[in-house]
Amino acid sequence: HEALALADSRLAGLKASSNAPHAWRLIASLGPLTRSEIARALGVSKRTASQAVAALKEADMVVLRGADGAILQANADPTPDG
Repeated sequence: HEALALADSRLAGLKASSNAPHAWRLIASLGPLTRSEIARALGVSKRTASQAVAALKEADMVVLRGADGAILQANADPTPDG
């Protein structure tokens, strides 16, 4: 799957959270999610989810949507309706 290959290549050189690839899979398959939603889905603390998101941001894989703070793929439409 293209999203998984992207995660592997972009996160390989970083000191990425071990949960970053799992968080990426969620975002790539489900769309925008909040840190709380990622934490619940992965069964981790909100802090651990935030560390995973930080690794994904450092790899330029995700952005934060301003309206609600949701995390979405960097190439996705940032508007809630799109």
